[in-house]
Amino acid sequence: RGGFGVFYDRFLENTTLIARRYNGINVRQFFVSDPAVLDLFPQAPSADLLASLGGLPQTIRRVADDLREPYTMQAAFSLERQLPHRTTATISFVATRVLHSFRTRNINAPVPGTFAPDDPESGLRPLGTPDNVLLYESSGRFNQRQLIINVNNRLNDRFTLFANYTLNKASSDTDGINTLPANSYDLSSEYGRSSVDVRHLFFVGGSFGAPFGIRLSPFVLAFSGRPFNITTGRDANGDTIFNERPAFATDLSKPGVVVTEFGAFDPNPEPGQQLVPRNFGNGPAFFAVTLTASKTFNFGDMPDARNAAPAAATRPTASAQGTASQPARPAPAPARPAPKRFGLTLGLRVQNIFNHTNAAAPVGNLSSPLFGFSTASSGAFGFGGGNPAAGNRRVEAQLRFTF
Repeated sequence: RGGFGVFYDRFLENTTLIARRYNGINVRQFFVSDPAVLDLFPQAPSADLLASLGGLPQTIRRVADDLREPYTMQAAFSLERQLPHRTTATISFVATRVLHSFRTRNINAPVPGTFAPDDPESGLRPLGTPDNVLLYESSGRFNQRQLIINVNNRLNDRFTLFANYTLNKASSDTDGINTLPANSYDLSSEYGRSSVDVRHLFFVGGSFGAPFGIRLSPFVLAFSGRPFNITTGRDANGDTIFNERPAFATDLSKPGVVVTEFGAFDPNPEPGQQLVPRNFGNGPAFFAVTLTASKTFNFGDMPDARNAAPAAATRPTASAQGTASQPARPAPAPARPAPKRFGLTLGLRVQNIFNHTNAAAPVGNLSSPLFGFSTASSGAFGFGGGNPAAGNRRVEAQLRFTF
């Protein structure tokens, strides 16, 4: 099988509302770096204190005039083969390309070379104001290639099995509407690993009939680490966005070089020095086994079953041994039990039954003492981006009524 499709995305109305709210008039958001204000945390500064500082830069959000909906072009080719024992195997290749992906860019960032880190008020801004103007635009791109192998088996009513392996490679220069480039004037260095570039993904599951009418449904999920961005934790270009990336260290004796398990990085790169690509770091792998046990109780006759005449248990046939002129007939198959009107299913689901610790992406800020450490769990299936309130292992009782 093969196919090709074009799929359009939407610019969410929530983003439009944010731009109208933070337009510099309706809701005003200021960027403050004065220690006199910062030392008040967690107490909020008063309006009089902010007014006394004067000329505080605002953070304003806008929607680009030429913004358009992103569209995805996807081509897929698959080969399916029937194997013995009611098993089917499928190999698929999927190519995906997205144009006009969303991102945010500070269009009033200081012109490169005009900002001095020791003077926060320095820098030549193109719009002539000290404000940070964050523009929602559709200038990104995304490319992905996937090789997918599926195996399904339905041996009988008591045994089913399915498995999937995906080899994935995804590259992009934005990870969504809230992605800001390290340099608003040069997007060429942003193209690299996408946040969904999980190289290997495998899952296997099934359903098995156990004694006493109990059905067991295990599910195993495992995938390699997700990428994360490595940053210096400093604002070296004055755009008030702390996402500058370091360079690969060429001289380990240079002051400030940080040596980590991910490599040696120079947070103060010289002109022309090779910067670390976006999403260069690789987070921890994920592994979890989930088991669901359920039992269904059926009761209540169907309306037509109560009014139907009872079927004859046997019908007149020839002798079981048969005769010379008429061979023996096979005994009739036993009648299936009549379907019931109601069903009550009781289930118990244990997520991550072996209590394996799955950590979220590590801290990527080189200036943080927690660099390289994960400070949250990865969530239920490893795609939630970390949830500090999530339990590592969870037990859920389930009740389902059908009619």
